[in-house]
Amino acid sequence: MRSDAERNRRRLIKSAAFLVNRRGTTVKMTDVAERAEVATARAYRHFSSIDEILAEFGCNVGLRLLKFQPEAREPRRGAALRGER
Repeated sequence: MRSDAERNRRRLIKSAAFLVNRRGTTVKMTDVAERAEVATARAYRHFSSIDEILAEFGCNVGLRLLKFQPEAREPRRGAALRGER
């Protein structure tokens, strides 16, 4: 992916997360595009809906958590049997 396209994608994800946190689920793609300073048509080229953007945000957060705590990738043997998490 081109660097400008990747930058726009990241800006859309951050903007959607910010707006949903502030306003709830009433956010529209035009709101997200405006906050990200990206044309609405370009936003739709990257994502078909707000839900798709938020799903990508969730994946990014999950991946960062795994990098932050590598031992979370593999549960300890028998941990579930002992009631550990």
